Amino acid sequence: MISSGGQPEENDMEHASGNILIVDTNASDHKRLKSKLNQCGFTVVCVEDGLDAIRVFVEERFDLVLTDLSIPGLNGNLLARYFHNLSEEAFVVAVTATPWLANDAFDLVIAKPYEAKFMADAITYCGTHDVSRLEPVERPGYQPKA
Repeated sequence: MISSGGQPEENDMEHASGNILIVDTNASDHKRLKSKLNQCGFTVVCVEDGLDAIRVFVEERFDLVLTDLSIPGLNGNLLARYFHNLSEEAFVVAVTATPWLANDAFDLVIAKPYEAKFMADAITYCGTHDVSRLEPVERPGYQPKA
């Protein structure tokens, strides 16, 4: 829930629910995030490659997918398109150290490293808004590598 001031309320994640798929090769990162999300009430499945992500996504229903871009099997950009073709309801979020490589199939892009509060705000926002209509944010002075 977003408060009238446009900021997520502190207790938004305390009573959360939903199914989240995390696709990332860094086991320590996704275990830590899974633990926090489980404490908030989410059901979380973690996989480390794109092909496993597709298999799990087809077998179960997910409200949110958090994926890195650099994963074996299928990269995050292809996964995002695939997931949106299978489910119009699922939000697909890139969580990556290379945000400039994310394509327009993502509903949101989160740059690594990130603060836990920022991830909580992003998940809350995805659960309460149609983020697919957001315009890209301009970052003054940002120059992607060629």
